[in-house]
Formats: sequence, C-alpha cells, structure tokens
Amino acid sequence: MNADVKTFILTLVWIFVVCRPPGDFLTTVTELGCFPVKSSYQTKEFGWVLTDFYDNVIGITNPNLLEPPEFCAGAVMDVEAEPRNYLSF
Repeated sequence: MNADVKTFILTLVWIFVVCRPPGDFLTTVTELGCFPVKSSYQTKEFGWVLTDFYDNVIGITNPNLLEPPEFCAGAVMDVEAEPRNYLSF
C-alpha cells in the first residue's frame, strides 16, 4: 500500500489553563479552516472530559434544529444568574 502525500491533515494544538472553573484545557483544530478535531478538559472534581469531532460541515445544514423545543415555550430566564458555558457543567 502506497501512502499518498495528500492523506494528512495539519493540525494545531492549543493548551491553556482555565481559571473558572479551574482546570486544564487542550484543543486540536485543523490548520486550514480551524475546524475542531478534539478537545480535552481536566478538573480535579471530574477528571478528564474528552470530546472528538468528526463529519464536520461548514454552515448550518438544517436551521430548523435551532428552534427551541415546545416544552421551552414557558421557560423563564433568570436575568441575574451568572452566565455559564459547557465547561462549567
């Protein structure tokens, strides 16, 4: 089997410390287009959280998926709550 020089993807790895919540974060993205490949997040409380990305597409293929589900119609947002992201769960 011969290797083709066009069968590789150049990636960039970013490693940094997150202050809130405290932990170490590592993410890998493609050099061309900055598509996510994987991310890893470590906290003392939960250990490692690993996420791999595949079958990425550019854009939103189905904008209807952005509609909130029916059961969210009566939801009330707490405007005084501290903002959260997926790393805070």
